[in-house]
Amino acid sequence: MKKFLKYTPIKEALATFLDAITIHTGTESIPTIEGLHRVLARDVVASVDLPSENMSTRDGYAVRSEDVNASLKNPFTFRFLGEVKIGTPPKFRVGGQECAFVSTGSMIPNGADAVVMFEYSKRGGNKVEFIKSVEKGENVTYRGSDIKRGGTVLQAGTFLYSQDLGILSALGIGIITVTKRPRVSILSTGDELLNPGQKMSGAKIYDTNRIILSALVKEEGGIPIDLGIAHDDEDEIRRKLEEGLKKSDAVIASGGTSVGEKDLLPTVVGTLGRPGVLVHGIAMRPGSPIALASIEGKPILLTPGFSVSCIFGFYIFGRAMLRKILTRRELDGVLIRATITEDIESDEMTRFVLVKLIHQGSNVKAEPIHPSGSNILSSFVRADGYLMLAPKSSIKKGQNVDIVMTRLFSANFNPR
Repeated sequence: MKKFLKYTPIKEALATFLDAITIHTGTESIPTIEGLHRVLARDVVASVDLPSENMSTRDGYAVRSEDVNASLKNPFTFRFLGEVKIGTPPKFRVGGQECAFVSTGSMIPNGADAVVMFEYSKRGGNKVEFIKSVEKGENVTYRGSDIKRGGTVLQAGTFLYSQDLGILSALGIGIITVTKRPRVSILSTGDELLNPGQKMSGAKIYDTNRIILSALVKEEGGIPIDLGIAHDDEDEIRRKLEEGLKKSDAVIASGGTSVGEKDLLPTVVGTLGRPGVLVHGIAMRPGSPIALASIEGKPILLTPGFSVSCIFGFYIFGRAMLRKILTRRELDGVLIRATITEDIESDEMTRFVLVKLIHQGSNVKAEPIHPSGSNILSSFVRADGYLMLAPKSSIKKGQNVDIVMTRLFSANFNPR
């Protein structure tokens, strides 16, 4: 087997790869309710104040705070004006020694500047007795205190989560402009591969990478296009890749990326167009046989066949690839600070170590997964996250480290 002439550092490889991506998917307008995990194409500027009026945050009585100096031993009695119903503007003004009943979400009548909570009051006829004082602004949220008209609420490039859709809806925005989802063709290669559901025979194995990569593409806001399995045959692989380039904005293929006799993917990609293969061999473990390519501005990510290497290849390069196409802003994962439970060191490669997180008292422990390796897929299933160790460095037991979460909710890790 030949050896790689060069292992390119991750940072250098990623910069080279992203610079070669020029594909753009354009934009489209969609209902806000369909915006989950889409990427905003334009800034969203508030056309109204939120809230639109002064609102009560409690059930109780709207009053002038300067009039209420009450206590249990010194109750104050006010004249009751009526009720302000939710969604209805008040029909009266609150004056001295006067009050109006408000519910949570009701508008505050003119003249009032505070709300005495219902439990500190006693009503009889047109009189209300208070046994507690209030400060100005107590239990009131003021017009524009959440969002002011003319302010930028969400920036272009924002990946939309449920709370983002909520704020858009609160502003009355029913249609949003988003980047079109990139279509990503996904191919597995190898004579040994079977589709899940087929009968197992001989030395065959089930293909997992297409399933994994399709799900990862969806998580990042893309649309996976299944190219199926290609045998270890240059012509078949070429046909599949050409089909993917015609159908989609990017291609991800796994298997046959190293330098062995049957590692055909980099060779075939090199014949598809310019500039072709940009990087072959990354200074990372697992995942060193990764190759990065671009054909007329369309990116191609080639990952090893072992699933753990394939996943890390997507984490480092596939995510960045899709976020470049989507013009998505945020790039960092969710980090948790934890204490490592054993010594770890790296060689000349950047090393990724899968861990599970465990609470011990008030501390979070990061316990490396064993067994591990590029072919131990169960290690990823058991993990909550991973740490990245720089080349030729070490971490000692008891040292605090940053863990990139692979699961936000896990049986192993229960944030408190």
